[in-house]
This record gives sequence, C-alpha cells and structure tokens, in this order.
Amino acid sequence: MPHKDPSQGRAWRRRWLRAWRAERRATWLASRSCDRCGAHAGLEVKAPDNVWSWSEERRERLLAGRSILCASCRPSPLIAEELAPVPSGPLSKKRCDECGRKKALTEFNRLSRSRDGRQSRCRECFSRYNKKRHVRIAAEVRERARLWAKAHPERIRAAKRQWKKTKAGKAATARYKPSPYKQKARQALNYAVLAGLVQRGECAQKGPKCAGAIHGHHHLGYAKKHWLDVIWLCQRHHEAEHNSNGQNVPT
Repeated sequence: MPHKDPSQGRAWRRRWLRAWRAERRATWLASRSCDRCGAHAGLEVKAPDNVWSWSEERRERLLAGRSILCASCRPSPLIAEELAPVPSGPLSKKRCDECGRKKALTEFNRLSRSRDGRQSRCRECFSRYNKKRHVRIAAEVRERARLWAKAHPERIRAAKRQWKKTKAGKAATARYKPSPYKQKARQALNYAVLAGLVQRGECAQKGPKCAGAIHGHHHLGYAKKHWLDVIWLCQRHHEAEHNSNGQNVPT
C-alpha cells in the first residue's frame, strides 16, 4: 500500500535501494581477497554506488582491473592526498565535456569526488549553463519564495526589523527620510514593470560611459500622479542626475 505522504514513500525507496546495493556489494566482495596480503575481511573496491545495481556482465567489465584492498593495506585519505602526483606536462590539461577544448586544470572548478579533483565542464561553460538554468527556473523560484513569504509573515517582519538595525539598513532608512514617497514610487514602478504596464527601456543618455543597472528616474518628483512618469537611466547617469541638482533625493 503506498504511503499517504509521497515524501515518506521516496525516503523508503531510497533506504531500500541503499540496502539492496550494499547487499549486492557485500556478496561480490565475499568471494574476493586483498590484492596485496590476501586477507578476506574489510575489503573495499573504489567504484561508484550505482555500479551495484547494474547487470553482472556490465559490472564485471567496469570492475575488471580495479584494486581490492583490505583495511590495513588501504592508505588513509591524508596519506593518499600527500602521495597523489601533482599534475604536470600533458596531465595539467583537460578536455571540457561541453565545448570540447583542452584547457588548463585551473580553468575548471574543483570537485572533490571526481578522479582529477575538477569538474567536467570548464568555468566558462559552467557559467553559461548556470545562467541558462537560472532563466529556466526563475519563475519557479519566485513562486516558491512568494508562497514561503505568505506562509511565514512573522519571519519576514522579523528579518526586516533585524536588517534595519544593520549599517546598510540604517543608511537606506536615512536615504528615504527626505522624501517619504520615494520608496512607494519605486515599488509602484517595479510592480508596473512586472505586470507589463511599463516597458523598461535603455539609458536615455546611452554612451560609452554607461554603467550599472537601468533605473527609472522620477524627473517630475515622487508625487503619486508621477509614479510612472520616469526617464530610464543607467546607475551612473542616474546618480549624476541627482548630484547635479545638489541633493541626493529630488523633491
């Protein structure tokens, strides 16, 4: 009979799979001996866990030639790390599985469980993959965050109160004091952009000096009737526009 809670059913299947693999692994090692001293107790073979769920023929092809060592013959992880050869010459390069180009090991992020201690993708390809993944799951992440915030309003309020006590929170509070409607105007503009009522454009002073994110400059002030009347400027030009008026926040 299936579990009422699907998460409990998945947890039970994971536990069963681990126990089944451990049993098949113990059965396979029971008929082997240590390659160095011939002992039959405490044997280990370096292989991924999913090998023990493969067919016997496929598993034997992979494990052929793998060293089987007992506890006394196996080096400790620290000793193995010290004795590991430092990559040099042709071994200092690796081919990226994504772009197929050979690059230095320093161009790959570290991954302790891999054979050479590096990821299979180079940093450039991994960064590109992460950006695509972020775009793909952005809506799902936002929805999960919205549902969590709706279910835990007291924790949101406590986090905001705690943030206001920090240096950044105090600085932000001081920025909004001269114009109480500034924050409401920015929030209204952000909601309008998300709803598709306002289209975010490029910097009106577009040029080689543009830098930073695109902001909506409320050139007519922060009165409610002007909340959506903005000029799109990059961060650098937006700050310059405020500084040219001799004040950080326009009235």
